[in-house]
Amino acid sequence: MSPRLLAAVVCLAACNQVFALEPTISTDAQTVDIDLDNDSIADALDNCIDAANTSQTDEDGDGRGDACDNCPLIANFDQADIGDGDQIGDACDPHPLGPADCLVLFDSFTAPDPFAQRWQLEPPTTTRVTATEGSITIDAIGVTAGIFSQEVSSDGDMQVKARVLASSISISVAAIGRGAVSTGYRCILNRVASGYISNLQIFDGVNGAQSALNPLVPEPVGDHVFLRVTSQLDVAHVPMCRVDYGGAVGAGSFGSTVQIPTGRFGVLVGQSSVELQAIAVYRPSPGTCPTTMN
Repeated sequence: MSPRLLAAVVCLAACNQVFALEPTISTDAQTVDIDLDNDSIADALDNCIDAANTSQTDEDGDGRGDACDNCPLIANFDQADIGDGDQIGDACDPHPLGPADCLVLFDSFTAPDPFAQRWQLEPPTTTRVTATEGSITIDAIGVTAGIFSQEVSSDGDMQVKARVLASSISISVAAIGRGAVSTGYRCILNRVASGYISNLQIFDGVNGAQSALNPLVPEPVGDHVFLRVTSQLDVAHVPMCRVDYGGAVGAGSFGSTVQIPTGRFGVLVGQSSVELQAIAVYRPSPGTCPTTMN
């Protein structure tokens, strides 16, 4: 080796000392152990670096963990919240132009143990509801069964993600916007002789009412269901219902306001077996949003 080359090698190996620089540390060594939220997941691998989430669940598959996703049920890679800046993403915000909304309930059923504390069976003695890690199965072939929240009531807007496992001649998957079984309003996916439809039903405890039946277009292909029930923000509400099923969409609303009592949120299934994957409830709130459950 020539003297010139040897000097170059020595300088490269000891240049930090020669020029009084900080020791060289590889990028991997600098970042691999950083864990800002202390959830035992290094930031380089964590899908929520500012919110502890050891499970790393990402219900909508957009790369953002549920714990920090501003739309946990609808994929929104850009996390855009341009409309009203309420920290609810525009893709799922029931009122994207205001006023502010809060996510007051989010459950993707990742832990079956707290199920009994969070949800009430409907009917209370049913054996058709099974909680497992990551989903709830409601086997309602020949009957009607479902769940209602025990933690959240009053006004709000509801989104439900599910999958149809099996159905008989008819199918009914209903998101109960507010009220109980006999009161409130429902956003429903139904199957009739002419095909699949969505419709919005209002129940006052005595008389039932429904919007025009809205056929799903095009013909559904697949088994995934997404139901959304929302309302305009005044004392006498105008409920609205949208159903996405297997790539098809049906939507409708009442043309006039209706008075709906406050109550709970839930899901009812009839003549079908459904895997309930996640539920989100939003509520208008002028102040600080409460802690959500997941």
